Amino acid sequence: MKPDAVRAAVSHEAIDGVITEMLTRGRGPDGLPPQITCGRGCAACCSEPVYVERQEVLLLARRLLDLPEATRQRVLARTRAWVAKFRASPLLTEKLPHVLAYRALRMPCPLLENQECLLYQDRPNACRMHMAIGPREKCEDDAQRLDQLFVSRHDLMIGGIYKLIEGAQPGETVELVMEHLGLLLAEALLGERVESGACEMLRIQIAPEEPEGAPAPEGTPEAPEDAPEEAA
Repeated sequence: MKPDAVRAAVSHEAIDGVITEMLTRGRGPDGLPPQITCGRGCAACCSEPVYVERQEVLLLARRLLDLPEATRQRVLARTRAWVAKFRASPLLTEKLPHVLAYRALRMPCPLLENQECLLYQDRPNACRMHMAIGPREKCEDDAQRLDQLFVSRHDLMIGGIYKLIEGAQPGETVELVMEHLGLLLAEALLGERVESGACEMLRIQIAPEEPEGAPAPEGTPEAPEDAPEEAA
């Protein structure tokens, strides 16, 4: 298979293509193409739960090496603080923490700096697919957050998973680990492994290749070699 970070980048590229297609040809509640209200400096979602696959975080860790040393040190410090705060929270053991309870902890993503993502071009699929179509204020105001409207993303999630396993060999079992972004960042950057109640491992078995000359499936009779063709 391709290296993990490369597969993550391919997955992101595929998701971006689907999103572009959806935004130009798709239809929102009013029958028109959905108008995304997210924009630069809008970072309310960066203080909400973000569940990512481990390969995506390996890509982020690699890209982080391209940033100035002082910037990297700030990210490391924020990651340590994030993990310490989340580990002390009762939300650590919850399967899917409620978005408002999570926001109340005031734990923005460690990659957020000056209200912008330091690695925006390599942001995980969960970030790419989180697209609001309601007023920006509904994202920023806790009292209105649950009334916000978002683009449906089920098909996008399936497509992203497919791209993460693309290139696997027939018969291979691929393991995907889904977890809070902050915890996987701590593992990749600090060597600190903390597992939450949301952690989930997906084992996907790639179908083996059919050997040449394999017998026909049961219930499908084979025609005799000299069988006459059916009349037209």
